[in-house]
Amino acid sequence: MKVNAAAVKGLNAPDAKKRYADEGAEVVANSPAEFADFFLKELTKWDGLFAAGKTAR
Repeated sequence: MKVNAAAVKGLNAPDAKKRYADEGAEVVANSPAEFADFFLKELTKWDGLFAAGKTAR
């Protein structure tokens, strides 16, 4: 968790948030468990979309 804590601290720094915002990105600095949950939900969502459209990955 030390790496995650350091990453969260850096990502939440005002200058880092501004740089990302200037590029149109939003900083989401959460825990590894929260990221895993988000990733699995996104994978399920997009996998269903590809399956419905029979689009190759």
